[in-house]
Amino acid sequence: MKPRLLLVFLFFGGAAALLAMPAAAQDDASDAADGFRLSDVKWQRRVLVLFAPSADDAAYRQQLRLFRTAPDSAFAERDLMLLDVPAEGSPRRRTWETKDAARDLSDEASERLRKRFDVPAGSFALVLVGKDGTEKRRDEAPVPPEVIFAEIDAMPMRQREMQQQSDGGR
Repeated sequence: MKPRLLLVFLFFGGAAALLAMPAAAQDDASDAADGFRLSDVKWQRRVLVLFAPSADDAAYRQQLRLFRTAPDSAFAERDLMLLDVPAEGSPRRRTWETKDAARDLSDEASERLRKRFDVPAGSFALVLVGKDGTEKRRDEAPVPPEVIFAEIDAMPMRQREMQQQSDGGR
């Protein structure tokens, strides 16, 4: 096969394969280039996605202050991860097991999250994603962490986790 014909075949063959993929798989494929996929933490973590117009946004800053009022252990025992997605500024992700666990998110990953959860760049939103990967809660104003914890603790999966913890991990 001639090189030019081979390139055309590979290009269209690859495009056809991408078009044949389910939407979720396409999202995972594009996330893989970034090193972060929500599907990587499915069944392992609950995710709080914090969207804001900028890192200077008053609601954004208030939400971060509210998060700091709760002990890190309260976030860690609920297997929470924070995806911090300001439209302007440095997007980050962190867990609460260690203080130095914050890592940068790419602009592409941030944009995909905004698109997936339908949050415009000029908006504040806090979205809770369950371990099953589905949206469980959405707030358009800052929320005390205790309210989020209460909602998580009422979920059947969390109830089972707490029962297993009290039974000694059985």
